[in-house]
Amino acid sequence: MNPLEYAKAIVGATVAGLGSLYLALDNDVVSTQEWVGVASITIATFGGVWGIPNAPKSTLVSKQVTTVESKTVEADGPEHRATK
Repeated sequence: MNPLEYAKAIVGATVAGLGSLYLALDNDVVSTQEWVGVASITIATFGGVWGIPNAPKSTLVSKQVTTVESKTVEADGPEHRATK
């Protein structure tokens, strides 16, 4: 078991848990219901981040950016016509 396999999930769960705890501390007291919410968010975030696989390194390295040349198109409307 390599702890680096879980690093992203641990960081994500910690951030989500601390964020929800920050919101629960709005009134300077954390109730039992709020603790359950903090725990639920932390566990759900850990599972969600851990369950989604990383993109293969070959895909990230070989990704190419293509550029599209834009062409200027003249408008046909009367407000765009030159007046003489």
